[in-house]
Amino acid sequence: MKPTLIKAGIAASLALLAYILPRVENIQLTRWQNYYTFAGWVVSILLFSAGVLVATHWHVPGIRSIGQSLRENKWEALTIIGLFLLALFLRIYKLEQIPYPFLKDEAWVGREALAILDGSFSNLFQPGWQVDPLLNSAPMALSIRIFGNTIFGSRLAPVLFGTFTVILLYFLTRSMFDKLTAFLAALCMAAIPPHIHFSRMGVSNITVAFWACFVFWLTSSIVPMPQLGW
Repeated sequence: MKPTLIKAGIAASLALLAYILPRVENIQLTRWQNYYTFAGWVVSILLFSAGVLVATHWHVPGIRSIGQSLRENKWEALTIIGLFLLALFLRIYKLEQIPYPFLKDEAWVGREALAILDGSFSNLFQPGWQVDPLLNSAPMALSIRIFGNTIFGSRLAPVLFGTFTVILLYFLTRSMFDKLTAFLAALCMAAIPPHIHFSRMGVSNITVAFWACFVFWLTSSIVPMPQLGW
């Protein structure tokens, strides 16, 4: 792709973002106008990300290369699967019973999720629980839509965020250090009590670690980081 097209895509994303931001807190927008605002925000991010990825010559690996990589690193792949299953088990086991009881904050976020589902809350940028944007409650809304208005349904989204954070930390640490350090870091996060606790609560605290690991891992994948030594 020509550099001019890359620059045009990035410029378009910034222009779209400049158009969207003043409308984020406009209380006079209708339900569908709020949805269009949110969609424009997502498109601006995708355009900017695509421009950066193309500019850095990043490409999606083919199925054949993925299969070859898995065959050559089967023990590491099995290790990652084991870490994922361990993290998932520790976070989903007796999810409706532990922690007990269903806390006030969880009920508040669950109420916001239900309001998103029925269209009462259409502006996902407006302040919600703990003055966080309602967008933080959107994963719970999707989980409740699929698994029902239950304790399990409202807590499953944080479980998945917490579980995938463990895997993202593995990839991030591996890109900076080595396989052993990555394994130990991911194992510690998989089993550390505070991370397990907040991964089992129907609130959005646990997403902070997920997005931090995701952004730093993505950055380290695009821009190779030097190996650190002592």
